[in-house]
Amino acid sequence: MVSTKSASGGSGPTVSVLVPCHNESGTIEDLVRGILELEMAHSIILVDDGSTDNTAALCATLARNYAPRVQALLLPTNQGKNRAVRHGAKRSDADVIVVLDADFTIDPCDLHRVIQCCESGSALFVYGSRFILPMESSAMSVPRRVGNRIFASWVSQLVGQRITDVFCGLKAIPRHALVSSEPSNCRWGDLDLVLGAASHGLDFQEVPISYRRRRAGASKMNVLRAGLYFLWLCMKETGHALFQRPPGPNQPSRGTRPVRVARDG
Repeated sequence: MVSTKSASGGSGPTVSVLVPCHNESGTIEDLVRGILELEMAHSIILVDDGSTDNTAALCATLARNYAPRVQALLLPTNQGKNRAVRHGAKRSDADVIVVLDADFTIDPCDLHRVIQCCESGSALFVYGSRFILPMESSAMSVPRRVGNRIFASWVSQLVGQRITDVFCGLKAIPRHALVSSEPSNCRWGDLDLVLGAASHGLDFQEVPISYRRRRAGASKMNVLRAGLYFLWLCMKETGHALFQRPPGPNQPSRGTRPVRVARDG
């Protein structure tokens, strides 16, 4: 287990930045160096998800060069982001897990505001939103923009809190809420994190981020296939909400609460 307690040096929550990666050899080194510049990130856990390029070797090298702050977990087979995140969370004893995609479409500097939000309360689920600040041209196709908007509206109704971006690759959640939530069979896991946070009664807070196009590598997501699967998951959750017993004390009630937005200053 990666210990963060001695590295925190303060009374605030300890934070592990968890980076699941699969065939991201073109971005992983620059991404880690960017995270290392943030003292608020007490540890960095790289989870290589069965890469077929040299990503695993790069993760191992980064862990050797920047130990003990950087750790590498090398999975022998590709299990998907959802399982990679769960494996990584079990290796940490931090209070908060920040999940950051390895594709470098999100600037590591945006981690600063996310971690600041986490320090303001222990019952927060913090997520990045790509749809508030101007987005770099060609960073996201029109079908993805439309799909994101539709699912964000749908999921807002499911969790009882307004959320503007379900699939952003930057999220922070208390470790206990993450490891105690049962994952679905979805390979991506973004929806699992949102639903898991809601089931633990966490308040949602969004952080506007600057989203940019990929500089290297290729997306692992097939838009049509993933969209159909997310559609099925949302329909299943909607069925549960409609036909199962009323929510318990730690679960969200029907109706949508406004989400808090973190602003600079």
